[in-house]
Amino acid sequence: WYTMGCEAGRISEVLISGSSVGESNLTIRSGALHAEEAFAVRMGEGLWQELSWRTAVVDNATTFVSSPGMTVTGVITAKDPEHWGPDASALVTVGGLSINVQQQTIGSADESKPMLDVAVKGAYPKSQGLGGLLGPDGASLIHLKEPVPCMTIDAPESA
Repeated sequence: WYTMGCEAGRISEVLISGSSVGESNLTIRSGALHAEEAFAVRMGEGLWQELSWRTAVVDNATTFVSSPGMTVTGVITAKDPEHWGPDASALVTVGGLSINVQQQTIGSADESKPMLDVAVKGAYPKSQGLGGLLGPDGASLIHLKEPVPCMTIDAPESA
């Protein structure tokens, strides 16, 4: 027997768009620090800028984007060492907002499951709007789709 489809929901990608970030979207994806597709940041359709054990060392910040309207920095650090090991985070500063995207990885090696926590601080003019889960329609977006229930499968015995 084995069970599938029971994984808890998680945020695996954050997309920041709008006039404040310019003509291109900013995408932050989750990915274990040792994985082939590790935590990374991308502007528009450009190349992924990875933050992993191959590209960074603990507590040494990396600047991904630095422009008058926006900065994006990343770092690998252990923010809560009693509960979590080192992991990646990105801080996006755009206008009066600071968006902190902190990755937390459950498990290790091939069994790891990275997820993103998103925190937003600061002020944003109502006239420019704030959308997605953080906007006025956020609560209704969460309930658009029912989760698929778990399934238990009777696996055939190996010969």
